[in-house]
Amino acid sequence: MEDPLKLFILLFLLIVNFPLFLEAESHPNTLYVGGSGEGNYTTIQQAIDNASDGDIIYVYSGVHFEHLVVNKRVSLIGENRSTTIIDGNNSGGEPCIRILSPEVLICNFTIRWANWDVHQPGIEVVATNVEIKFNNISINDKGISLSLASRNCTISNNTFYLNHFGICGACHGGLYNRIENNTFIENDCGIFMRYAERCKLRGNVFSSNGWQGIVMERCHGNLIENNSFVGNGEGLILKGSKDNLIFHNNFIGNCLNALDNGKNSWDNGKEGNYWSNYKGKDLDGDGIGDEPYRIPGGENIDRFPFVVESGWIPFTADANGPYKGFVNTTICFHGRVNGGKEPFCWLWEFGDGEKSTLKILVMFTENKVFIKLT
Repeated sequence: MEDPLKLFILLFLLIVNFPLFLEAESHPNTLYVGGSGEGNYTTIQQAIDNASDGDIIYVYSGVHFEHLVVNKRVSLIGENRSTTIIDGNNSGGEPCIRILSPEVLICNFTIRWANWDVHQPGIEVVATNVEIKFNNISINDKGISLSLASRNCTISNNTFYLNHFGICGACHGGLYNRIENNTFIENDCGIFMRYAERCKLRGNVFSSNGWQGIVMERCHGNLIENNSFVGNGEGLILKGSKDNLIFHNNFIGNCLNALDNGKNSWDNGKEGNYWSNYKGKDLDGDGIGDEPYRIPGGENIDRFPFVVESGWIPFTADANGPYKGFVNTTICFHGRVNGGKEPFCWLWEFGDGEKSTLKILVMFTENKVFIKLT
């Protein structure tokens, strides 16, 4: 009877304390690279090699000439996106960062100069559920390269500049990826995707890219919404693609705003895009052109083009007070405007039948306006 009793007590203790074991395992460790702390690693790869799944690797500012292989579920976080630099030194046959494990986070770095001669990317993603955000990615043949394995990944709030391709899915574009709120400036091409499906491209800005903002070849079922294409060689190019939804985008001053030889929707059934070269009228004043905008390259049309840039954003204005004052005193208000296009005109009524108009520039900023009552 003694052995069964001991076994029962042991099982009881394991069951009672099992939540404690789980809680202990749930807290990640933080490993430090650079800086002056005792035990800090001298290279990022050393920290990755010594990390466990779920750990955080914090990298202090400095230039790190490395080619990293991330094969664990870790968060790689830089101290400052401008001064924490992973530099490929235009050498070697590897990307600056190759991500092989799912659920990896890359945040707050400058990632630059992977070997251009052998077409290496700044970051190569060969995994699912990867998040890349708040980085500067520059001077690479490809800023980020996505493989067929890159599913459910999020690329957000990064700045891509002076790359050949900002983001490239040259073999496959992946599934269900989200590319949101990034800036692509002075690359040859902002995004080049092939065979991408059910991805979301939202809130990105493509400016002064020499070739194109976006090129999509044989891509199906994607959402392209609320992006701005400004001053590029070509804005958005769709080749052999179908069932993509494109609306609420600004196309401004590109040599060719768009081209589409497939079958895609350039409005959501009620609202389309803004085109700087649209020549139609808006006789009913609803902000949407009375005639469709024809997309070069095929038979596609935007049935509901906007006549004002970002016209889908509801226009609101608020002076935020104060609304009363005394003679020979100065009052100050903070004016806010959302939507519309500057300059804006504020109409003042003084309660005595007189009106005053004051023009101010307040687009996306908070402005102080001083009024002296006399």
